[in-house]
Amino acid sequence: MPVKRRLSKWRTTIPPGDWEMTFYSGTDFLNELADYGLETDQQVREAAREAWAQHGRAYMATWQPEPEKPLPWAAHEFGLPEGYENAR
Repeated sequence: MPVKRRLSKWRTTIPPGDWEMTFYSGTDFLNELADYGLETDQQVREAAREAWAQHGRAYMATWQPEPEKPLPWAAHEFGLPEGYENAR
């Protein structure tokens, strides 16, 4: 029986770019995070909180608001990144 990978070992190795779809929509539609052991929506959403704290400010620096989507899912779910208001 294969050994289950521990999520805590993999979170820190996920490049910020692989979080873009999840930060935008709350779902990993392209399964970019499956290679890191995040295979279910529940696992993705739990890991997204930590990733948002780490990469959210950089993501919001490139965010282009849309009329129907002024903020990404992660900003609604976890709040704006710390220091974001001062960054603009």
